[in-house]
Amino acid sequence: MATVSLLPEVQAFLARPHGHYIDGRAVESAGNRIEVTNPATGLPIASIADGTAADVDAAVASSRKSLLRRLGTHHAGRPRQRPVAPGRSVPEAPRGTRAD
Repeated sequence: MATVSLLPEVQAFLARPHGHYIDGRAVESAGNRIEVTNPATGLPIASIADGTAADVDAAVASSRKSLLRRLGTHHAGRPRQRPVAPGRSVPEAPRGTRAD
C-alpha cells in the first residue's frame, strides 16, 4: 500500500481545534470533541466540536435573523408580502380553494 504524506499546511490545519461557524464567525462549542480518524489507517487526524442544543439554537436563530433581514420583516417577524407590480392582476385562486 502506498503511503501518502500530508503537506505541512494541511497538517497544521488538522492540528487546530475546529468549532462551528455560526452568525458569520467561528465559535467553539461547549460540548465534547469528536475524534476524526483516517479511514485508511484508523489513526486520529483531527478533532471537531460535538455540537450541543445551545449550538443548534444559536445556528437556527442566526439563520432566521439572516432570512428575515433578506426578506424584510413585518409585524411579529413575518416576512412582508411583495406588492403586485402595477398593471398586473393578482392570479385567480385554483378551483375548489375559494369559499363561495
